[in-house]
Amino acid sequence: MPRAKFTIYHPKPFDPKIVDFKCINADALQRLPAIFNRWLPDGEYRGDEYVALNPKRQDRNLGSFSVNTKSGVWCDFATGDSGADIISLVAFLLNIGQLEAARVIKVVVEAYRV
Repeated sequence: MPRAKFTIYHPKPFDPKIVDFKCINADALQRLPAIFNRWLPDGEYRGDEYVALNPKRQDRNLGSFSVNTKSGVWCDFATGDSGADIISLVAFLLNIGQLEAARVIKVVVEAYRV
């Protein structure tokens, strides 16, 4: 019986000089469940909003930390922290810059491509 061949997928190297933030955000919006499962796992969907506990503070109740699943706009209404897209959300959650967050998202999104 012949052995099955497996192709190892290697994403293209990330070039920090050419970053299409709009494209990365669009890809991230298409794969929000992967992003939520990774960094905001205990949340729930409420209409077009994903409501989660803020992992950066002692958040005990769902409701004050929300991400719009259509636009990527997010806000922690208890602290006033907010952002306009998924890149800024990941940067906030991981305490990194937006360029690094774009790189991280690109890797996560590529891992979930079928």
